Amino acid sequence: MLKKKGKQVMKMPTIINHKNVGKTWDNLCKSGSGAGGNLVTLEAPLGELAKGDFVLDMLFSQTDKDSIKTEALTGKEGFNAQGLEGKFSVRVPLAFGLMVLRRLPPFRGRVLAGPVKEVKP
Repeated sequence: MLKKKGKQVMKMPTIINHKNVGKTWDNLCKSGSGAGGNLVTLEAPLGELAKGDFVLDMLFSQTDKDSIKTEALTGKEGFNAQGLEGKFSVRVPLAFGLMVLRRLPPFRGRVLAGPVKEVKP
């Protein structure tokens, strides 16, 4: 749930992936609440960085390099990735995170919009 000045502006899932990104994007656009500026965590396998996608390039040109974290995959992310690959995570505005997620292939990224209790798929 996103809040602005203490008021609920949009109901939103905690984990946004390829299955619910379209509906979340539509809800964000319809809400007209300015909730797209709320910070969320974008996660994706490191292999996505090597593809040279314009949106990912834009993400990293606008992001402080110290805010990008890399770590090992746990298997609980639900990514279609090799365990050796690892993942990156970065804090971005919700609207930008959804835009990047929509460009990634299925099972290759997610947006975390709140506290997440990891459950292995």
